[in-house]
Amino acid sequence: NGCSSERLIKISDICPDLFIPNIFTPDNDEFNEIFFVKNLLPKTSLKIYNRWGNEVYYAQEYKNNWNAIGLDDGLYYYKIENEYYKKVYNGWV
Repeated sequence: NGCSSERLIKISDICPDLFIPNIFTPDNDEFNEIFFVKNLLPKTSLKIYNRWGNEVYYAQEYKNNWNAIGLDDGLYYYKIENEYYKKVYNGWV
């Protein structure tokens, strides 16, 4: 009908902040079994390091499925990246 419309959307408006837990308990009690990051975008990578800096897990496109099987209880460090985020997320779990 000859109608058209145009709209500008800023990516930062549609990319909510991540919620990254600082604890999870993969102990087969059915609660907090995986490292679940809320609001992940597609193509988000995750690297997990032990306290000595050795990489113990890597996913090029993380699917909220890391359960630390085979790793000892303790402190681990993460690095989360995606080209659409304005920063690299680093922290511990």
